[in-house]
Amino acid sequence: NGGWFHEIDENGKPCEKQFIGRPDIYHSLQADIFPLTTAVSNIFASLMDK
Repeated sequence: NGGWFHEIDENGKPCEKQFIGRPDIYHSLQADIFPLTTAVSNIFASLMDK
């Protein structure tokens, strides 16, 4: 059925050592924040201006 595992162990089995929980929250937040900025290369500085 396919799928994606963010991390696998030395045996190729899914694990959560580095990313515990939902690592895609990082990308979700980026998708929400990008439209609020004027400069994609310097998001933080752009948000500080608001």
